[in-house]
Amino acid sequence: MPNPIADPLVEGLDRELDTRLVQVEATPEGIATVTLNRPLRRNAMNAELIAALTEAFETLQGAEGVRAVFVRGAGGI
Repeated sequence: MPNPIADPLVEGLDRELDTRLVQVEATPEGIATVTLNRPLRRNAMNAELIAALTEAFETLQGAEGVRAVFVRGAGGI
């Protein structure tokens, strides 16, 4: 059975890196993780990232079974 939270993929491409700006993953228990994916820019907000986040949260809002949403940034120290 497909996961209704993770199935709608968030499209938003960073022109500089050609990668998905926001990644959405979810567990069968309804825990979603939204990852900002601009590690070379320290996940700084720009218009494209804000649009991708908006789309991700609208997708999660409409998904059944979402119990919690965590937001994190890609990359590390």
